[in-house]
Amino acid sequence: MINTFLSDFLGECRDLLTSLETTAGELALAIQQDIAARRALREAEEMLAGAEAELVAEAAITAKAGGESPLAGLAATSKPYAAAIDAMLVGARRNGLSSLAQRVADLRLVVDDTEATRQAWATRYSALRHAAELRAAMLKAYSQEASE
Repeated sequence: MINTFLSDFLGECRDLLTSLETTAGELALAIQQDIAARRALREAEEMLAGAEAELVAEAAITAKAGGESPLAGLAATSKPYAAAIDAMLVGARRNGLSSLAQRVADLRLVVDDTEATRQAWATRYSALRHAAELRAAMLKAYSQEASE
C-alpha cells in the first residue's frame, strides 16, 4: 500500500515537473512576444511623434513667415495656439498620418494582448511552482519519517 502510494505520488511529481517545464517554456515565449510588441509600439509611437513634430514645425515656420497656417496670428504661448496644434494633429491623424496612427492603435491592442498572455502564463507557472514546492516538502517529510 505504501509502495503504491509512493509510486503514485512520484508519478504525480513527474507530471507536475513536466507541466512546470512546459509552462516555463510558454512563459519565456510570452515574455519574448511581449518585449517585441512593446518595442514595435515604441518605434511606431516615435515615428508618429516625429511626423507630428514635423507637421507642427512646418506650420509654425509658415505662420512666422506670414503664410497660410492654422497657427498664423496666434501667440506661441497662448491657449488658442495649443488648441490649434491639437486640432491640426487630430486632423492629421485622420488624414495624412492615419495609417501611422492606426498602426499605433493596433500595436497598443497587441501589447495589451501579449501582456495578458504573459501574466496568465506567469500565474500558471507560479501556481505550478508552489505545488511542486509543496510536493517536495511532503516528499522530504516522508523520507525523514521513513528513515527514522
